Amino acid sequence: MNKILSISMLAAGLALPMVSGAVTKVYTLNLDGTQEVAPNMSPAAGSAQITVDDTADTISFVLTAFTLQGTFANAHIHGQALPGSNAGVVFGMLSNADAFGPVTVGSFMIPNSYALVGSNKASSAADAINAAPWLYYVNLHTSAYPGGEIRGQLAPVPEPSTYALLLGGLGVVGFLAARRRRPD
Repeated sequence: MNKILSISMLAAGLALPMVSGAVTKVYTLNLDGTQEVAPNMSPAAGSAQITVDDTADTISFVLTAFTLQGTFANAHIHGQALPGSNAGVVFGMLSNADAFGPVTVGSFMIPNSYALVGSNKASSAADAINAAPWLYYVNLHTSAYPGGEIRGQLAPVPEPSTYALLLGGLGVVGFLAARRRRPD
């Protein structure tokens, strides 16, 4: 009976993360010229926070860039490509065929520095990005670097519930290991 209970607890612990999948994921990234293909010597730097909601089929973003060497031209999410290789545009941060809501471009007081804030409809891109975020990157294009001045790969930000599930799973495994060592 104890063995059946232990196996049931383990199965429930392993199945729970699959049932409670998050529909909104947040990715953070740092952008710089060394991540471009081929790397460039631009002193520009930036950061981004991308929120992908595959239920509402939206991608929201906050992108900032400082000391760009050229005039800002565009920003995109590209994919599917491993770090160090290029891929096509999957989501335009300034325009999108299915766009809704405002996408604003604001200029800071610092010369050649920009902030992009917006939210666009992106039904196919949202599901694909959440499925394999490491295959996507943000690329910021300028007049000095038309192919991209700064770039950054997406990286998921773990949710607190992820850590709770991990600790709970480790606790179940530890409990089962301890029970196995004790003679009945």
